Amino acid sequence: MKIVALIDVHPLTQAHKRGLSMRISSGGALFDLPISKEQATLLLSKIPQDPPPAPIPPSDEEMSLFAQFATDGGIAAGYQADEDDEYEYEDDDL
Repeated sequence: MKIVALIDVHPLTQAHKRGLSMRISSGGALFDLPISKEQATLLLSKIPQDPPPAPIPPSDEEMSLFAQFATDGGIAAGYQADEDDEYEYEDDDL
């Protein structure tokens, strides 16, 4: 079993059902277990306060794909949409 989330429930229609739960993952299934404020405080105190890891820089392949997208989309050419630009919409789904 692994605790994957701490949830503060705020039901829209049944205010008396408000409460805290911890979401547990076990064997590929998820279930919520109601807990008290004291238990939630204890759980939160056990979470390490390490800073989040730095993002991984994009690979050369990702940069190449972005460059291709930017060129195809007109971004590299300095294209900016004007208010006068007209767009065609298909009405088939309406």
